[in-house]
Amino acid sequence: MDAKVKGLMANPPEEHTIAAHLLAVKDPATGRQLAKDQLKAEIATFMAAGFETTSHAITWTLAALAAHPDVQDKLVQELQDAQLVQGVAGAAREIDMADIGNLSYLGAVVKEVLRVCPPAPWGGTKVANGDIELCGYAVPKGTFVMIPLLPLSLAHHNYGDTATQFLPERWLISSSSNGDDSSSNASQQQLQQSGFLSLQAGAGGEDDLSLASAPPAGNVQGSVPDPLSFLTGPRDCIGQSLAKLELQVVVTTLLARFRFYPGPKLEAELKVAAATGQPAVSAVHALSAARLTLQPADGQLLLRIEHRQ
Repeated sequence: MDAKVKGLMANPPEEHTIAAHLLAVKDPATGRQLAKDQLKAEIATFMAAGFETTSHAITWTLAALAAHPDVQDKLVQELQDAQLVQGVAGAAREIDMADIGNLSYLGAVVKEVLRVCPPAPWGGTKVANGDIELCGYAVPKGTFVMIPLLPLSLAHHNYGDTATQFLPERWLISSSSNGDDSSSNASQQQLQQSGFLSLQAGAGGEDDLSLASAPPAGNVQGSVPDPLSFLTGPRDCIGQSLAKLELQVVVTTLLARFRFYPGPKLEAELKVAAATGQPAVSAVHALSAARLTLQPADGQLLLRIEHRQ
């Protein structure tokens, strides 16, 4: 990294690059350019946090869709309705910014992938600035406290009885209507069948949506806690909007042209999951390793693909 930074400082890259913008940044306290150590930290952040996590998120999204063909079909149908899928009508058009806000199921799939397969599973760390009690445990001052995102994401007290299932519909609850909208009704029916929702007659004769398992305080009717894939608060991930956008664009572009099927290892794990009564996403977890990032345990995750005609 030292050699890389020295090379950039000696021969600045083209103006449009991220490195060039970093070299042009002025320290507001001193008015000087960033020091070498500061540049090293920023470049490492862009390379590790801004590249590896997103690439792994794409991997897990495609694996989850291969393991859940019904979800893949529903997502492809949404993309097809938006004329974003290659088919008999001709080549797919390119996705643009105007599409992102209209592709609700795509957003739900991405959010669910980030919940069950957080790219940075160890979250962040904090140093206790005083003696505190955390979940009944005494934590002395100076202790490093880590946030384990994957266990939190799969906890039943956060996401009810379907916490360990891959169910994008959970994120569509708040936008579901009580009218005759077929998409909303279909989502509600799937959630009810899975045990995530209980439908009860409301005072006005309408259906009230409530979590089947009593959620913790703060998890109000019709809502579930957002996954903490990018953490939260003043030190949350500054690149989360770009990461989500990249994920949606890449997944849409690939699904528009290819269908994804489980490879040999994922197929074998899916059979084990089915035989033992485990949800299909457990097969994806079986092939993962929580290192600095959540990545394939043996370095690769093979899927079969079929070109759309």
